Amino acid sequence: MKKILFFLFVLNFIFTPSLYASSKKEDIISKININSANAKELTRLSGIGKKTAESIIKFRDTNGPFKSVNDLLKIKGIGQKTLNRMKNFITIDPKDTIIIIKLQKLTYYDLLNLKVKSKDAKKVAEYINICKKEGKKILKEDLKSRFSSIYKKIFRYLN
Repeated sequence: MKKILFFLFVLNFIFTPSLYASSKKEDIISKININSANAKELTRLSGIGKKTAESIIKFRDTNGPFKSVNDLLKIKGIGQKTLNRMKNFITIDPKDTIIIIKLQKLTYYDLLNLKVKSKDAKKVAEYINICKKEGKKILKEDLKSRFSSIYKKIFRYLN
């Protein structure tokens, strides 16, 4: 029985691309503005630590505002892979300030961008995916009761 359950879990994992999909632009209400964000705000992004955040600010102070999010590739420590992961979460538009994600659209990569550990992000994303398959609406209260320590990290980013 355990082998069958494990096999079903593996099949579900393999055939569940939405679990690891990044949120689409329309699922994110606002973003981090790389032209005005401070180091703390920048470190909210996956792949950006304190040192890289400081490099972004130093580059911005030296060269002026970024003209495109692709300009981040000029920063040591930011490659195409990192940029692709955070592209939907950043902007150069002065109207945008922080990330707010629609709870019903929350994905594994969104959780990573919110600095949730990979194994924890996977658990939450799997739960969300099961709810979606069963047609259940995901409620903040459910996340809070099932994943309280993770919820404390992400609740302010959820809509």
